[in-house]
Amino acid sequence: MHPSTILPRPASQRALVPHVSAQAASRLTLLLGLGLGVWLGLAQLVPPAVVPATAPTTEFSAERALQSLQVIAQAPRPLGSPGAAAVRDTLVRQITALGLTPEIQTTTVVNRFPSAPVFMTGQVQNVVARLPGTASTGAIVLDGHYDAASTGPGAADCGACVVTLLETMRALKAGPPLRNDVVFVFADGEENGDLGAEAFAAAHPWMRDVRLALNFEAQGAGGYSLMYFTSPHNGWLMGEFLKSAPHPLAHSFFATLLSQFFAGAQLGCDLEEFTSRGVAGLDFAILSDTAAYHTQRDNPQTIDGRSIQHHGDYALPLTRHFGNLDLTAVPTTPNAVFFTVLPGVVARYSETWTRPLAGLFGLLFLALVVLGFRQRHLSLGGVIVGMLAFVVSAVTALVLVVLLWAGLKAASADLRVPMIGAYQTDLFLVGFGLLVTAVMAGVYTWLLRRTRAVNLTTGALLVWGGLMVLTSLAAPGMSYVFTWPFAFALPLLAWQLHQTETQATPWRDLAWLTLAAIPALVILIPLTVLLVPLTNRFDGLLNLPLAPVSTLFIALLAGLLIPHLQFIGRGSWRLPAVLLVMGLAVIAAGYAGSGFSADHPQPTSIAYELKPDSGQAVWISQDRDLNPWTAQFFPPGAATHRDTTYPFSGMPSFTAAAPVVALPAPDVRVLADTVTGEQRHVTLRLVSPRQAPYLEVQIDVQGEITAAALDGQPMDISATPGDHRRLRFTYAGLPAEGVELSLVVKSAGPITVWLRDGSTGLPTIPGMTIRPRPADMMPVSGPNVLDPTAVSRTVTLAP
Repeated sequence: MHPSTILPRPASQRALVPHVSAQAASRLTLLLGLGLGVWLGLAQLVPPAVVPATAPTTEFSAERALQSLQVIAQAPRPLGSPGAAAVRDTLVRQITALGLTPEIQTTTVVNRFPSAPVFMTGQVQNVVARLPGTASTGAIVLDGHYDAASTGPGAADCGACVVTLLETMRALKAGPPLRNDVVFVFADGEENGDLGAEAFAAAHPWMRDVRLALNFEAQGAGGYSLMYFTSPHNGWLMGEFLKSAPHPLAHSFFATLLSQFFAGAQLGCDLEEFTSRGVAGLDFAILSDTAAYHTQRDNPQTIDGRSIQHHGDYALPLTRHFGNLDLTAVPTTPNAVFFTVLPGVVARYSETWTRPLAGLFGLLFLALVVLGFRQRHLSLGGVIVGMLAFVVSAVTALVLVVLLWAGLKAASADLRVPMIGAYQTDLFLVGFGLLVTAVMAGVYTWLLRRTRAVNLTTGALLVWGGLMVLTSLAAPGMSYVFTWPFAFALPLLAWQLHQTETQATPWRDLAWLTLAAIPALVILIPLTVLLVPLTNRFDGLLNLPLAPVSTLFIALLAGLLIPHLQFIGRGSWRLPAVLLVMGLAVIAAGYAGSGFSADHPQPTSIAYELKPDSGQAVWISQDRDLNPWTAQFFPPGAATHRDTTYPFSGMPSFTAAAPVVALPAPDVRVLADTVTGEQRHVTLRLVSPRQAPYLEVQIDVQGEITAAALDGQPMDISATPGDHRRLRFTYAGLPAEGVELSLVVKSAGPITVWLRDGSTGLPTIPGMTIRPRPADMMPVSGPNVLDPTAVSRTVTLAP
């Protein structure tokens, strides 16, 4: 029989496979189209080029900012340290040279994150300056903290923020005056619980005029700056933001994730101290190269100048734009859904549209499904198989890469080191993404030999539709992740349902396949990368194999690419096999390069704690595995265990007996102790005779603590969880005279005070020589003290 007389197969049985004569070209073209979508997604994450110092003075130049950074980021600068004092003096000089009058706000601050049982306190010294407007309707705050962790110079975290503010200040002074006042807050004590921002927002008189806050942060030493957090009711705010930001990178997915699912975790950094008081605000963070976070690699030689340029390309244009608006009453409009679709292009619409859009696309999908069943292109069993196959294969793929990562961490101590991401994070991410794709491609290659492709596609879209509806109802800011890939998949589904073999042409198939794939790729690929800092944070700090979880978006994407797999693979196992081999090869390369060197040193920790009450001392390390350097503190045969925590970090730790060194213990001095009725009023002065800058305190009573204050600053006991028989707080930047604590206790019983002070550096131990760390190791500790010496004691105040 001549081929032209063959009757066409029903559309449900037709595969989207090109004619033999065009196979190679059409498959290659689709692969190129998919590659283009991946490239467009990744291109969103490329920061702008550094503007040279020769640029006009009215422009923001990262090269000029980097010159300031060389001065700012010379040494660690935890709160109260000489390094912080030196930077504070530098800020005062530079601000004065620009023609403004800097002020230093010095105060004791009490702060506590929601649901946390510990108060974070300290004495901060903010540097603030005000650029007056011509007819101000409200002030704009630019906030960046100048303190840094004790572990490194803090070039990115947050020296980059400091020089962003300085360069913005310089450019504003060089240009025409703005209508509104601009307040620059160089905050102290961010690493200790946003203390400086809290001090300004709670007590500074300029706060009364503030209508908008822009906060700049860093959790990495390079790459893009993401606008990741906003104040509520941000519709108007986002509209104005997008009018002025030249290189916006923004996703409401993260603003929703942090506000709804991590509420109380204080992940918005300093900005939350402003937004919690009703001020509109935007938060920006540098989030790539997270392995440098809070280490000595966070230095001026490592930081990416483009990251500072990206910060500046937000700070200066936004300040100029909002600086000329009427801020008398900042509009509070419904939240916006927003997401970057192309480099510098952000889609935005009101959250009020999420449910109607979900309803519209859901109805269109249901209409296609009903039509498919009526025309017998779909079968109930096939659709159910498609739905289950998508869920099971996605979960299986994710579980497999998580188990693989857990196995790699178990096999290599280098991957168990507490870091915010391995040095080879990018290779591991690519490898895990390829493995997830390989597993799902393998599953669908097998299923496509047994089940109609259109059934599998429809089943996967049922899951996608459910996620679209769920997020539209419960988390509208996240709904775009599912709404738009789902919507652009519908024309392809209609094409699958209604075309016959004789009507098909390879290039027409390619058009529909590409139309469905590109929107999904440009949304899901960048989200995969942007989620990595968060998954790495939990992976590194909690030692849970969570780093591959960001490939969730790759698994979701695979459910939309079933027709593409059929078009390219044509039932062959070659594609899954190639993806599998590539994935394993890339992961193997990451594993082989996961060791440490002088350029990529290994974080190691050691602390000395003296316990005068028992006459003992211990070495403590929060390293998950002892290494040749820490072995000098933990000799063979020594009892090492994890029943204690590392001073000032709370991490489970190894301990071993240490020589006892005579060091003065922190002291409690009773200033007043009176009883009125059932209330005992006690005033104490807590001091460190050895001038340690950091103090931990725990108060235990038999009755109930009804009130407390630190240097006159009230501590809201009523808001703390528990039965109020215990009060815990930390104090950073402890002054020489100590700190005054006032208590009101509903009990005449004894009061127990436990104290532990901390200073940087191990003590000199007679007869013991401590070897310095080799070049491939670096110290890591808490935000205030490095390789700390701690002295703890307990004092009981009798009735």
